Amino acid sequence: MRCVTDERFTVGKALAWRSAIDDDPPYQRPSDRWSLGRRRRFIDSLLNGYDVPKLYFHDRRGVEPRLVYAVIDGKQRLHALWSFAAGEFALDREFRVTGDPHPSARNAPAPSGGMRLADFHPAWRRAFLDTHLSVVLIQDATPREIDELFFRLNDGVPLSRRERAAARAAGLAGGVAG
Repeated sequence: MRCVTDERFTVGKALAWRSAIDDDPPYQRPSDRWSLGRRRRFIDSLLNGYDVPKLYFHDRRGVEPRLVYAVIDGKQRLHALWSFAAGEFALDREFRVTGDPHPSARNAPAPSGGMRLADFHPAWRRAFLDTHLSVVLIQDATPREIDELFFRLNDGVPLSRRERAAARAAGLAGGVAG
């Protein structure tokens, strides 16, 4: 098994390659696990330049003619991107740009709460599509290695209610993306 970082993977590529990404391999969970709030927070994180978790794809090029990648980790994030781009949900009403905008969007009106991607100024739409996603391609892996990696990536222990409250009180969890 070999792990290779794809330096050229963007939101736009995730959208354009949707039909080539197997988002439902046998080990995956259902795609509706994230609430609307989590999906909105993820899009907010991308627009505001927060670092978000990596996506892990099983690189199936040369093995599978139609499905180039199989999602190992990041299914909920991909579905948030795909549904936001399709206009299925809008930014949270409280959304605002808090970080430095992408250089190509600095002089354009920023998106605001309640907007859908189609409502963005073209410069902001382009900046969103050009947002880099950290992607790791898993190559030359056996099914057993993929299962083991999936287990390891998803074996984290979620924060308890008390731990989340303490993080929020300390100002640590306000902008955390899932």
